[in-house]
Amino acid sequence: MKRKLPEVDPDLLSRMSVLEAQMHTLKKKQKTDEKTSIEDLEEKMFNFDPNKVTLMSKDGRAMTYTKQPRLRDKDDESRMQRLVIMVAQLVRDNVKITNDNIRKLGFGTRIVNKWAKGVIEE
Repeated sequence: MKRKLPEVDPDLLSRMSVLEAQMHTLKKKQKTDEKTSIEDLEEKMFNFDPNKVTLMSKDGRAMTYTKQPRLRDKDDESRMQRLVIMVAQLVRDNVKITNDNIRKLGFGTRIVNKWAKGVIEE
């Protein structure tokens, strides 16, 4: 006795072919995205400058700043002046003022903490 296989709904076959076509296009798009992301990563690696710091503004823009050089100042006043100037620039560029952001710019922990506590006046 032979059994007859059930026939497949033609609508189901068309849906499967559409899904298969979409899957192929997604795979192609993923491959091109991977290539561009690898190229972007390589570009960032080769264009890396250790004296530059990139911070995100509140608007979502990337702002690049030059790190402060390591200077051995005799007093904290000159360091504080540089810190106050940099904070004013961050405010103008709409970047969030945090201890971490200021530390990334090359200022030491001691001077940043004094500025945050207000020991040395602006």
